[in-house]
Amino acid sequence: MELRHIIDEFHRVALAHPNIHFYMYNNGSELFNLPVSNFRQRVVNLFGVKTNEKLVPIEEETPVVKISGFVVKPEHVKKTKPLQFLLVNDRFIRSRYLNHAITLAYEGLLASQVQPEYFIRLEMNPATIDINIHPTKTEIKFEDEHTIYAMLKSAVKHALGQFNVMPTLDFEKDASVDIPYSYKEKLPVFPTISVDPNFNPFKAESKTNLPVGSYMKKSNPTWESIYSGLQEAVDTFEPQVVESRIFTEESYELQSANTKKIISFGKKYLITTLGQEVLIINISRAHQRVLYDEFLKKMEATCVASQQLMFPLEISFSKSDIERITAMKSLFESIGFMFDIQQDNLLFTGIPLHVSDNEVADLFHELIANDEVIFTDQEEAQKIAFAKKISKSLAFRTGQNLTDEEQETLINRLFASSESLVSPFGKRIYTTLTSNDLDKYF
Repeated sequence: MELRHIIDEFHRVALAHPNIHFYMYNNGSELFNLPVSNFRQRVVNLFGVKTNEKLVPIEEETPVVKISGFVVKPEHVKKTKPLQFLLVNDRFIRSRYLNHAITLAYEGLLASQVQPEYFIRLEMNPATIDINIHPTKTEIKFEDEHTIYAMLKSAVKHALGQFNVMPTLDFEKDASVDIPYSYKEKLPVFPTISVDPNFNPFKAESKTNLPVGSYMKKSNPTWESIYSGLQEAVDTFEPQVVESRIFTEESYELQSANTKKIISFGKKYLITTLGQEVLIINISRAHQRVLYDEFLKKMEATCVASQQLMFPLEISFSKSDIERITAMKSLFESIGFMFDIQQDNLLFTGIPLHVSDNEVADLFHELIANDEVIFTDQEEAQKIAFAKKISKSLAFRTGQNLTDEEQETLINRLFASSESLVSPFGKRIYTTLTSNDLDKYF
């Protein structure tokens, strides 16, 4: 954990001073070598080469504050532990108020619960800020914070719109529908008109002698025989016979005996019966337990199944992340991840069977965020911590839809696990209700 905090602090200081050459070593291994550069290059050197293409520049200058730096394009924002760096006069600060302004500028571009990523510098008159309100000097008070809030929000929104990140309406687009035309070479065919030369619209006709129904098409003479046949069928119809064919008591009892009903409640719980008891199961915790046991078994196995990718998957990480991944490489391989480390990139050739390739990047960022998994001295404790972390990352989330088959499989695997009552984190997985428990509510 100490190294994690040291690297975090190194990031803050190095970003604030791109005009200084920084080095960082850990146990004789060089983690960072940051030459003097501009602010953009310093960000790229710290967080990986592929960060460069994810950045949207901000540049706004007013008499109150000068705003510069970069925000990350919405499609590249990480779901966990977002990179958020706000520098005021070359000093790293934390401000929930200004973070809210930046988040609001991203409105409609990010999924719920996802935070924006940014590297923003503010330059202003030192007399208009107070940095002595917190012992760590990371929280400051602005003289006119409402103005700065509005300007920061506007600058971020303007930058996102200027670089075509914001959704826009195209008023120049022709509203007409493009219809393919393939008749240029065809000769026109003139329509022909048939005229009755004997027709006289003013000629009076006597209709008094016409029989009733003379303007109607003559009906089928056999309709009466059809009706009589239908009438005989209605007269002989026995409704009790049809009813017994659909709802026979025997078939209903057979269906009830072979089917155990599982109800999904609030997309968070499964409700079913176990003997004479009602069983209420927390879906996410149950899945954590199932995955946790599975990963522990895989770590002890000599041969682990892995799905081979048709095309290698390349994901970019910062140097500090690469250092942590290198320390955990054997753990990742023990559960089915197969990859090579190439400078700041991981090249995946295989992943676990129940992981899709579009989940790999977020999963790795979640796993390496917890340093106690990496630096614990005991191998068994390291495996347990790793299995807990990855099972929580991959478990079903609240609100996720499960098919009937997935619900049934989850329950069966839960009660086949080593400990069905509590999750790997010690949380209760299910509870039971008897008829006596239910009687108390009535």
